[in-house]
Amino acid sequence: MIRALRPTDVLAYLAFRESASTNEALIGADGGRSAPTIRAFLGSSLEPRRQAWVQIDRGRIAGLVAIRARFGADIWDIDQLIAAPSVDEDRTYFRLLEHLCQSAVDEGVARVFLRLATDSPCVAAARQSGFCQYATERIYQLPAEARPRPVGAMLHLRPRRPSDHVALFQLYHAVVPFRVRQVEGMTLQEWRWTDAWGMPPGSLRLRLAGHRRDYILPTGSGSIAAWLRLDPSHGLVRLLWDSRAEVDVGSLVEYALGQLPPRLPVTCPVRDHQAELGTILDAQGFTGVAGHTLLARALVQRLPETKLVPVHVS
Repeated sequence: MIRALRPTDVLAYLAFRESASTNEALIGADGGRSAPTIRAFLGSSLEPRRQAWVQIDRGRIAGLVAIRARFGADIWDIDQLIAAPSVDEDRTYFRLLEHLCQSAVDEGVARVFLRLATDSPCVAAARQSGFCQYATERIYQLPAEARPRPVGAMLHLRPRRPSDHVALFQLYHAVVPFRVRQVEGMTLQEWRWTDAWGMPPGSLRLRLAGHRRDYILPTGSGSIAAWLRLDPSHGLVRLLWDSRAEVDVGSLVEYALGQLPPRLPVTCPVRDHQAELGTILDAQGFTGVAGHTLLARALVQRLPETKLVPVHVS
């Protein structure tokens, strides 16, 4: 039986936490995992954006799946997917994901995202339950002690402004493959949700000021040649640029290193369509440390809009 996690499950939850396997769901590109803590247990009951479900087997919790809903979007991110050690773990993962997606349909959720290690046993179960793999990421890391001296200001690079979202979407549309855009955002509004620009304005400014910094490299024609995204709290760097423009990507990486806390290692995810970036990071001293599989399940289908148009008869 699979049902929602209840406050009365606290003792069973504590027993499950002691015997459960590793959480297979990754939170972000840095490989972080959400542990089954008491705080997480309380959050599933008290936080409006969190939900959790458990599989009950003979009065014990045999598996758990939890999600966090995104602000301003009908999108869920799976941040916990855990099974108790058994010969039926794969089946447990499959049942949990199936139940979660059915609950998402009932609540009008459009899409569910899941990040897994490439060698995770959950990859097969996710595909079996309808998730599609839309990208892979090679995770590159530079140790804190190997970081070079900070680089000063970079010519023409400036902070992102709210008015940049259309030009950024055009850059994204030009350089990201169709299979990825089909999942992350084919329209401007869908892409803004994925990029977290669908949150309330006050929350957005607070989040970007404290945990995320975006920089863009504009062109003289009003378009954007490169987009640099930093997460100082996790030492995370993301890069997107137009290969048709004259962009010194190595200098962008060096600038990013100078903007992050010196005590942290720097992590940079490289998607399968960014082979050139991997070569540049190798030259900067980064090392590939892990591989991630990005999966999603769409729960709504895009339909073409039909409308009447005037016909002129001569």
